[in-house]
Amino acid sequence: MSENLLGKASEKSAPAPEYDTSPEAFKLYNALYRQNGLLGSEISLSAARSRRPAAECELFHDGRSVVLTVSGDTDFNFSTKRVIGLSRSRIDFLKYYQHELPMEQQGEFIHLLSECQRHFHSPENLSLMPQTGGLNLAKKGIGNDRLDAFVFSLSEYYTGGSSLLLSYASNENLPFLKRYLSLFSSVYDYCRTLYGISDTLTTALVVSGRQPIDSAPRALEYMQLACRFWEQKRARLAALETSPFPAAPAEA
Repeated sequence: MSENLLGKASEKSAPAPEYDTSPEAFKLYNALYRQNGLLGSEISLSAARSRRPAAECELFHDGRSVVLTVSGDTDFNFSTKRVIGLSRSRIDFLKYYQHELPMEQQGEFIHLLSECQRHFHSPENLSLMPQTGGLNLAKKGIGNDRLDAFVFSLSEYYTGGSSLLLSYASNENLPFLKRYLSLFSSVYDYCRTLYGISDTLTTALVVSGRQPIDSAPRALEYMQLACRFWEQKRARLAALETSPFPAAPAEA
């Protein structure tokens, strides 16, 4: 009896990886970032059992390089999971402001909420993210995983302002994070390389990221920025010869 029980326990399957760290997601990262030269060779994942697999690799840009551990990331977080600090999910946080709008304007708001939920797990909402130095933790902590707040923090770092991005790095890993950030000359260089977006959209994200989302107009603006981001990311994906994902969802 005990042998059977032990045998069953040993046959437990590995936890399924999350969408942004799935095998298909890493195939997409390999295709995207080998195309623009950030990856010199394909990321090879170990067989370790993890919901968020990561791998050590060497990143190259503008004649410089750094070796660190990378994983995947969802760019705009529109999860329906409850966030303790918000007392609700991130999508419900935005939905809260719907009542501020007159009835004739609520249609656009509801449509954008639907688009954000639909694109949350989509290829155009995926990017590579370093784990060495805790940059993934900084994105999650600064602005509660708002991409615009993260881009604003990048802008501050590159213009000699705040160094909040370094807040989650250990003593040992801080030099690696600084070297990674030094691969890029500016927030615009970073966003062109990692996200494939225009300088105009990067500026809009920086401006938005320095402000709270505390009203219906601000919630609308944030969702509209997400849609602009996905439109530009889709164009970048379309340039790939093959994609491990089905075609990205089209605008409704």
